[in-house]
Amino acid sequence: MINAILHRVSKRIVSLALVSNSYIALGDLTGIRRRVNGRGKRLNRIVNNMPYYRLTKMIEYKAMLVGIPVITTSEAYTSQTCHICGCEGKKEDSRLVHLPHSGEYNADLNGAINIAKRVERALGYMPLAEATCELALNQPMLEAPCESWG
Repeated sequence: MINAILHRVSKRIVSLALVSNSYIALGDLTGIRRRVNGRGKRLNRIVNNMPYYRLTKMIEYKAMLVGIPVITTSEAYTSQTCHICGCEGKKEDSRLVHLPHSGEYNADLNGAINIAKRVERALGYMPLAEATCELALNQPMLEAPCESWG
């Protein structure tokens, strides 16, 4: 059953990248089991039962078959750093992060946006943001920040 779910999820991820003519950016989860050890039985059980490696390998294999690049990058501080300007926020709980000038965001969504930005910068697709949170929020967006938003 788990394998069937992993196949469906990996197929969907690769299909979305193929349709949007994009790449796949993944957070590097090496050592995640060691990092959460000691944070409680329930969290240990959840993390230890997640087949991260298998899902990653399925995504990489299916993406390779259709010529889609898969890039991994560190996840360090991605969920607590503002995706608009880079200010460091404070995690309120496991789901929300409070960003000083931008308000509250889902920590996973914020982290995913930051992972995509890290990969885009590494590939030369996107300049480093120079704006502060106030500037980013108070200025109208005159054009899409990248082609995929347009």
